[in-house]
Amino acid sequence: MHFVNKASYGAAIAALFFLSIARCDCQTTGGGLLSNDGETGSLNALVQYLYNIPQFRKAVYASKDDTDFVTELQRIFFQIQYRGCADTSALADFEEWVFVENPGTADVSELRQVLLGNILSETDIDASIARLFRGRVENTIEASAVNFESSREETFLSIFLRVAGLDGLVASLNDYAEEEVLKGDNQIFVEDEGLVDGIRTSKFAELPPVLQLDFRRFTFNGVGVEKVDASFGYPTILDFSAENKGVLNEEAADTAASQRYLLHSVISHSGSADAGIFRTFALVSDQESGTDGWYRFDNEEVVSVAEIDAVEGLFGDGTESENAYLVTYVRMSDWDEVNAPTGKKDIPNAKRTLFEGEEADPRCMQ
Repeated sequence: MHFVNKASYGAAIAALFFLSIARCDCQTTGGGLLSNDGETGSLNALVQYLYNIPQFRKAVYASKDDTDFVTELQRIFFQIQYRGCADTSALADFEEWVFVENPGTADVSELRQVLLGNILSETDIDASIARLFRGRVENTIEASAVNFESSREETFLSIFLRVAGLDGLVASLNDYAEEEVLKGDNQIFVEDEGLVDGIRTSKFAELPPVLQLDFRRFTFNGVGVEKVDASFGYPTILDFSAENKGVLNEEAADTAASQRYLLHSVISHSGSADAGIFRTFALVSDQESGTDGWYRFDNEEVVSVAEIDAVEGLFGDGTESENAYLVTYVRMSDWDEVNAPTGKKDIPNAKRTLFEGEEADPRCMQ
């Protein structure tokens, strides 16, 4: 299991941030205000993003794993939801983060990859991650001249999609599944035939309930990393039974009619490849009113926003303005389950007693 990514770049987490939810009801609207000391943007955005997937939060709560890392993540979610604030400095100090380079900078995509792919996969939360995020891609190589075909599958938690030269998500998905001609230096070797021309394709064999898509806005230009700020659109409803059906293999195409997804969250980036700010936008289900609404989580500020702010407002305009970096869709047939309420009842008794007995940070009282 891995992240399907053709370009990886350095990332890091912050040493400390403080969450205070003075201006939002975190039990109904989700998340909270995060103070930022200048080095905490990616971790802030990631925590808000994951917290606002209730079934992920439930999986963390329900874990009986006694590792310090999982317990600390449970504590953070509990404090966000029931105390109004949390200190996460301990989370950043665990040795599990040795995979993350350059602590002075941060890339939320790489940070999420480490968290989901390397840390939680070693705990009893792994099955829940698989159920929510894990899909399958079928990679096929064909050489028709010698009647050769070979296929293999790989799993993914997130799909990395090209931005440069494309106008939006639909075009990028089709670019991902487009045939790649293998000839010249890229010929394939076939036993008893030697090197021959071939064609390689990658198509989705299974889509997960929660589909994580990473826009490759950071690319290597031969000298260093640069950011692609071009306008790049994405729909609120992603329908794989329509213009995107061609990205599915035969197995998945049989279920295309049920593969309709609703935009759930966006993590944006503003700035350059050298420095920038991450913010999270999430479509949050209000457990009391039964309605959904978009919220923007920006360190010390959590505000209700219009849908246009999380969609068209983050397409980008070719400058170093704010634009979408990571987007997440939830399959419409799974929406209610993924966003079902979760809380204290989902936490093992011993852990719940531990968290309830801990003194609240004085800053939560302010």
